[in-house]
Amino acid sequence: GLCAGFAWSDIAETGPSVSVTTNGNAAKGRQIAQSLMQFVWNTRAINTVPLLSLSDVAISMKQGQTGNGPLVIGDTTDNPGGGGYGDGVRLLETLIRNGVENAAMAAICDPSVAEHAHAEGIGARIAISLGAKIAPGTYGPPIETDATVIALSQTGAFVCDGPMWANMEVRLGRSALLDISGVKTVIASSNLQITDQQAFKLFGIDPAALDVIAVKSSHHFRAAFQPIACDVVLVDSGCLVSQNYDSFNYKNLRRPIWPLDKNLK
Repeated sequence: GLCAGFAWSDIAETGPSVSVTTNGNAAKGRQIAQSLMQFVWNTRAINTVPLLSLSDVAISMKQGQTGNGPLVIGDTTDNPGGGGYGDGVRLLETLIRNGVENAAMAAICDPSVAEHAHAEGIGARIAISLGAKIAPGTYGPPIETDATVIALSQTGAFVCDGPMWANMEVRLGRSALLDISGVKTVIASSNLQITDQQAFKLFGIDPAALDVIAVKSSHHFRAAFQPIACDVVLVDSGCLVSQNYDSFNYKNLRRPIWPLDKNLK
């Protein structure tokens, strides 16, 4: 089996690996493993899933094909499944700044804003300081604006019906749906990756009827959202799960290693 490895782990073993099971022919197993690892090395610079910048994704949103399904955007560098804080707001900011209509996003983790929405109730107009609570010096500032409370959920619980986590219950915690400058935004108390359309349907939103959908996820959302999408893209919103590995202060990672040490052969 080929194991890609988790590039954000600061351990000596971080990196790709191969495991081969044989019927006793260890030499043949090593040969196969070495061949596969050589392939990994030869293709190391190929990226089949490029990340768009926020500026590029803004252009994609403006060129959207209304009526052909939504443009689905994975906020990959703030993906909770990869260790992201889930409270980044730069993609939401881009949606708002570009005046995107008929758009929804799930989910921004901000328990204090969710609690505020519950305290004021459905229909209330509330002042919010949204997101960037964990590392505002790095990923801030928060969005300071007013929002309208559209829907509330005490537990944020739903049962997935998409291929990824079918029949599994997911809980966003005490949560709310806010209208923020026209963008319907799910605010959660638990930091969870969005993989299923039910994260929107819980609050009365039909994802297929949207023009733009933004989710905090990298790849696991595709099975549920690809069938309804006109296109699926990933965006680098500048958060923790960055693919700029030079920005991390690795202490335990074995060296040399590509791409940190670029002259390896």
